[in-house]
Amino acid sequence: MAIESMNGYSLWLLPALEAADSFQNIIRNLGETFDGPLFPPHITVIGAGAIKGAEEQLKERVEKLAQELSPFPIHFTGIEFEDVWHRCLFLRAEKSAALVDLHNQASEMFGKTPSTSYMPHLSLLYGEFPREEKPKMAESIGGYPDSCTIDRLALYNVTGMPNEWSQVIRISL
Repeated sequence: MAIESMNGYSLWLLPALEAADSFQNIIRNLGETFDGPLFPPHITVIGAGAIKGAEEQLKERVEKLAQELSPFPIHFTGIEFEDVWHRCLFLRAEKSAALVDLHNQASEMFGKTPSTSYMPHLSLLYGEFPREEKPKMAESIGGYPDSCTIDRLALYNVTGMPNEWSQVIRISL
């Protein structure tokens, strides 16, 4: 499956800074080792450029959504991989009621139908690699935080490839 550049916006949860630094180091190391792109560590609420609209109106919606949130913990159940470019190697997040509720609320706020297959995760590597290589890639990570606090909500313009993505707004919870 070849990656196609996206066009639009994505809504992300961001880990607190200490965990974000740990995850960013893992993403950087994997990217350098396996020639993958660099991207900010995040848990997608609404992704793949599915959010469209005027940027100022989108920012207002993110601000409104953030007002209803407080920092909360996320627990990871382990490293997994799929044959999907943006979920090549990832940490699956425990699918808590809080995450599902947030996904549903945000989907409605942005005029999207909530996904019944929403799978919260933190990607560690984007790319296309043979499935048989992925377990060794996962082993190369060593340790990783098995939980973190989510303390920020961000809207990213994900038009183009990951090196072209840009943060539109980031709000502390």
